[in-house]
Amino acid sequence: MDIFISCGEPSGDVYAGQLIDSVKAIWNRFSQRSGNPNIWGMLGPKGVASGGEPVWRYESLHLMGIIEILPAIPRLMRLQKSILNEIMERKPDCVVVIDSPDFHLPLVSKLRKSGFAGKIVYLVTPTVWAWRRGRARILRDCCDLCLPLFSFEHEWLLKNNVKSAWTAHPLVGIFRDYSPDPGFVMRFEEKKGRIIAFMPGSRHYDIRWHIDELIKSALEIKKHDYYPVFSVAPGLHGKLRENLCLRLANEQIEYCEEEGRALLYIAEASVGVSGTISVESMLLKRFMTVVYNGNFISWLVWKTLIHTPYISMPNLLTCGMENNENIVFPELISKDMRADRIVFELLSYLENADRKRRIDELLSMAVSQMGQEDAGKFWAEQILAPF
Repeated sequence: MDIFISCGEPSGDVYAGQLIDSVKAIWNRFSQRSGNPNIWGMLGPKGVASGGEPVWRYESLHLMGIIEILPAIPRLMRLQKSILNEIMERKPDCVVVIDSPDFHLPLVSKLRKSGFAGKIVYLVTPTVWAWRRGRARILRDCCDLCLPLFSFEHEWLLKNNVKSAWTAHPLVGIFRDYSPDPGFVMRFEEKKGRIIAFMPGSRHYDIRWHIDELIKSALEIKKHDYYPVFSVAPGLHGKLRENLCLRLANEQIEYCEEEGRALLYIAEASVGVSGTISVESMLLKRFMTVVYNGNFISWLVWKTLIHTPYISMPNLLTCGMENNENIVFPELISKDMRADRIVFELLSYLENADRKRRIDELLSMAVSQMGQEDAGKFWAEQILAPF
């Protein structure tokens, strides 16, 4: 059996690794042949470590923001054409695309128009329930199955005649018994109870638009006898990584280069750029002030086109699509993303017992909506079952 997998983000790479591990683990249940299926595509380090062949590297799609994507369009079109041609030449039994809808939706559409007859599965489906709902048509017409991350997404897709299956969020299994390396925990033992995790992201866009206010916040929170520690993401490379580490060292702010979840585990609270990290923080039941900044046009598009009151998934899980009082993580967007606001939100959680108790209750409620099963195993079963 031949499976193509494409991902373009660190989070997507995690899911690709889970999927590959699960496919290999249960392959013999679906086939009388020995060995493993051939898995190849656009992959990151985790997908490669799990046994996938990286014909293309996932760094090609490390983009965020509307304006930031525009200069890269010619390169992305060449990449898409290269992938399309390779798929049509090798004719895999199944194509699995993960997240990155601006790249993957046109790809699956062109595959069908080019006559690809194999199975197409969309893992981590686009947030069509939030904006650009017309894209649901592509999912309905081009994909044999969608595998969303959240139960409410699954229900929305079914109501809109998109084939969907769901059992749990994939991070549930990872975090069920998670604990970081004991040596890492001991490194911060003296600061236990005072650590504030700063999660600036893993992309150039994240660092560029957020680092100044995050550093100001860290220096200010120090004055309140808390200990800020920055996460330097393992996926951050080259000059960007070097410059970030140098700047933090110059400001005498500690940083760690382990996975962000390890830092969240030992922290009392955190600040993070909007993304998957807010879900990880929720699963660890750690408070987070969610921030997101960018250029004016990106902000304007979000305000006018997106049909949700929140940008972080934990808030959508506790509040649904209604704007009410069950906000678990404060969100500071655009001009509100200032050091004074960030520090205020942190202190109002850390030093207000009633608010802390209420938010901790909401965190437990949100986690309960994430499912309990092994998502990777479920995905593999859904993908392999017809063959």
